[in-house]
Amino acid sequence: MSNKAGLLSVVLAAVLLVAMPVYAETWSAPKWRGQTVHVPVYSHVYYGNKESRFALATTLSVRNSSAEHTIVLEEVSYLDSEGKVVHRFIKDEVNITALAGVRFVVAENDLSGGSSARFIVRWSSKSPVPAPIIEGVMIGTASSQGISFVTGGVPLEGRK
Repeated sequence: MSNKAGLLSVVLAAVLLVAMPVYAETWSAPKWRGQTVHVPVYSHVYYGNKESRFALATTLSVRNSSAEHTIVLEEVSYLDSEGKVVHRFIKDEVNITALAGVRFVVAENDLSGGSSARFIVRWSSKSPVPAPIIEGVMIGTASSQGISFVTGGVPLEGRK
């Protein structure tokens, strides 16, 4: 009797699996023709009771997420804590081919951005593409102390 019950359970399970609809969930990233992106970064952070400064080298990384299309960087500006442009990194448009990336560096000894610096990045594409990955990477070392962290870009506006 137990063999029959076991066999019946296996057959019933097989029938249910075949009879149940299969839902294959698919997902794809939203597509854009361009965006303006705000990337918060820090030229330094404060530590200790006297708010001593710990200087940081800052790298802006822009990575094209499209496997098929080039994106164009139209603007890469570095702004200080008051929102004033400290440095414009590109004079002419920069093409980033499919799955490629570029970087822009602010030296560790450049404290002009302040503790609330940011990059503004404006990009475009002729075809709708997934948004590029845009991050700020901060690294600082002094004596035997080191600090590093990453911030992500936040889209301010987009063109579909």
